[in-house]
Amino acid sequence: QGGGRKGLPKSFLNRFTKVYIEALTPDDLYDIVSTKYPLLTKPLVEKMVKFNTMIQSDIMEKHTYGQLGSPWEFNLRDIFRWCELICKDYQISGIFNIDLFANLIYTQRLRTETDRHMLLQRYTECFGNELCINDNISFNLTETHVKIGNAILDRKISQVIKNESQISLFTEPIISRYLLRSMEAVAYSIRMKWPCLLVGNPCSGKSTLLRTLSESCNMHLEEYTLTSASDVSELIGNFEHIDTTEIESRILNSFKDIVDVAYLNLVQSTSQLNILQIISSLHWQLIHHISEEKKYHSEASIFLNENILQKCEELLERINEAKSVNEDFERLIGPAIHFIQANLHNCKDEKSEFSNLRRVNHFRWVDGLLVKAMEQGSWLHLENANFCSSS
Repeated sequence: QGGGRKGLPKSFLNRFTKVYIEALTPDDLYDIVSTKYPLLTKPLVEKMVKFNTMIQSDIMEKHTYGQLGSPWEFNLRDIFRWCELICKDYQISGIFNIDLFANLIYTQRLRTETDRHMLLQRYTECFGNELCINDNISFNLTETHVKIGNAILDRKISQVIKNESQISLFTEPIISRYLLRSMEAVAYSIRMKWPCLLVGNPCSGKSTLLRTLSESCNMHLEEYTLTSASDVSELIGNFEHIDTTEIESRILNSFKDIVDVAYLNLVQSTSQLNILQIISSLHWQLIHHISEEKKYHSEASIFLNENILQKCEELLERINEAKSVNEDFERLIGPAIHFIQANLHNCKDEKSEFSNLRRVNHFRWVDGLLVKAMEQGSWLHLENANFCSSS
């Protein structure tokens, strides 16, 4: 326990032997950082450690500034991230860009202009020069990359995104200039695979910033609003009763995703276009057949109706045929085709868990939003994080 966390109850602490660990001294920080990042010169590491120590003292011990949004904690983690950004950028540009990343790690965390101004004064005392902040940040969109200021992100051109509002693959989005500095910081966090916390008043552009950035990179953004009743199982997952309707819906959605990918990829030759036409026609026939069946049988299911199951198998056969003529198509539909094949195989067996569903209670593990986003490589946006409990 410690580090600003909620204290544990005494009845729980009595079970353990307490060991007090003192905070790292500036000398400790210097030894650790200089050993971990030998690319940085020793005088530079000394200045970085001194700056971090002074900020921690000013804000958390003396309370000179930075009280809005407190408690803060400026520690070894911040120095590590500062060094990681400097070293990563040095490999690309050949320049130690100290100012840019000091602004990203420290300045943008503070809430008021007065706090930021006092922090900039501390930077000048430690480094001997003013921290230069670029106010003219540009947004550039190319076929393969998105560049916001100095931050560069890759674009997933061949990936089909499911965001409600989609932009053209080669069109620069409309975004307010005042959001670009924050967008640059978010882009660096994404590039470094760091979690990022956006803090601001309602309607200040936080969600717009993320949606614009995800659409520009052609990445799927999974959005979820947290409340005081939100539970960790919603993010991690839990056991749920098997619902054939839900499985049917997932299979149909997987088919739709595959067809969307086919529209973008199976266009490079006449043979691919012919296969695309057949896949599109079979998919339409499947949807039409299901729609007609449900007019007369509200419980019509892929798992119980042989005609619908046969249509799925025909469509699956053509999709497998298309995989052999386009490597990108095969790679992009991998997870979706695996899910369809696994479930259709179970449907053929009359003794499978799906056919016995009405007689036996079955449960299965369902992954939560966080796990799904990690598996699919999507971005996860948790709104109103301050509403949920600390646990």
